[in-house]
Amino acid sequence: MKTSSFNVHLSNLGIYGDNRGGTLDCLTYLGYIERTKPSGVVYLWKITPAGEDFLKRTEAKA
Repeated sequence: MKTSSFNVHLSNLGIYGDNRGGTLDCLTYLGYIERTKPSGVVYLWKITPAGEDFLKRTEAKA
């Protein structure tokens, strides 16, 4: 997981400091990993019993 870029998104959600590590740990524990689409959109992604589960995160910044 690209924690540095994901931390920016967590800041936008109002999650700061020690809470960020816990949130990342929880998402990782739940099986989410970060994936960047060819379009540059970054998702949190995992495979679920019903298929694939995408959580749109943010537009990637150059």
